[in-house]
Amino acid sequence: MTKYVADKLTELLRVNPFYEICGLITDNGDVIEIANVAKHKANNYVFDTLSYYSELRELKRLNIKVVATWHSHPHCNSEPSTLDIEYFLKSEYDMVIVSFDGVRELKHA
Repeated sequence: MTKYVADKLTELLRVNPFYEICGLITDNGDVIEIANVAKHKANNYVFDTLSYYSELRELKRLNIKVVATWHSHPHCNSEPSTLDIEYFLKSEYDMVIVSFDGVRELKHA
């Protein structure tokens, strides 16, 4: 992950410090925010399905690849939760977690 991406994620967290935010990171370094539709946004995230698949279609049309999903931990450190690990293991994408203690990457082998 580039410093630009890490800085962008940190800035998004600073602007949204009360609830989890989430999105996609592309191979060209774009950070895309996807609406969080979780019932309890303060400590959970769920991608808005329509926005998520719409972004994936548009990126595919532009021949841009998604390399990671990302979300914030505004109320705790960047250590992945049990649920984060479950999502990561089921996903084809790497995962990035941003918190006020820094940015953590979970990468597939």
